[in-house]
Amino acid sequence: MKVRSQLELDGLLDNDLGWRKQELATILSVLASNKRKHERSALIRAAVCMLYAHWEGFAKAGAVAYLTYVLHQGKRLSELKPGFALLESAGDFKSSIQARSLGRFCRIFNDAEVSEVNCTFRPEICIETRSNLDSSSLRDLFSVTAMRYTRWWQTKEKWIDAVLIGRRNKVAHGESLYLTIDEIDDMHKITVEILEGLKTDIMNAATQSEYLK
Repeated sequence: MKVRSQLELDGLLDNDLGWRKQELATILSVLASNKRKHERSALIRAAVCMLYAHWEGFAKAGAVAYLTYVLHQGKRLSELKPGFALLESAGDFKSSIQARSLGRFCRIFNDAEVSEVNCTFRPEICIETRSNLDSSSLRDLFSVTAMRYTRWWQTKEKWIDAVLIGRRNKVAHGESLYLTIDEIDDMHKITVEILEGLKTDIMNAATQSEYLK
């Protein structure tokens, strides 16, 4: 993947978000047109899982694209925020780095000294959502990528944990879950909202060079 400019980053994010939104709209359309109760129940459960899947999928894809963009700016580690020095160190490990653990390291080593070499980390192994992108993991994701975690995201934390994660977990664990069409429509609307919010924040981080000290 080559993301050398803000234009390329914006295009990549638009394409990735576009097919996800289309797929979500499709399953909601099929659900709305289905009048059979047992089929509708199954479609609702499938929709809940798909909404979460696209939340986690886009967050990971967006973070990797952003880190790839930063990598292609050719900056020295000493010019970047401390978290990127840890990403560089993480590249020496063969196993994937968990975003949760790396987020803590970013905070602990906030004043770490870094060298004058250019960064060469591999973005695709630096982001791992652990199949549970709750509000705590989201904070760590923002910390790892050195993006600003705004008040807007704080207002979404309870919804992400209780609704998006909570309902997905019930389905994944084989528990019963009954939602009305209005409830699944609302869940769809807010999921698309946070997906678009994440895309906006990634582009803001790029245009405002939030990765620099």
